[in-house]
Amino acid sequence: FEQEQIARAVEIGLGASSASEIEVIPVDDQSREYRDRVVKVLNKG
Repeated sequence: FEQEQIARAVEIGLGASSASEIEVIPVDDQSREYRDRVVKVLNKG
């Protein structure tokens, strides 16, 4: 949430206010591994 555009969106109440509020949903079995890696990065902050 360091990007200026994302930070501004949080300020005005648009979207998730923290990474923990983001739900990453895989579209198929092949994308589950990629989803897991993305979630791991989000959880690190």
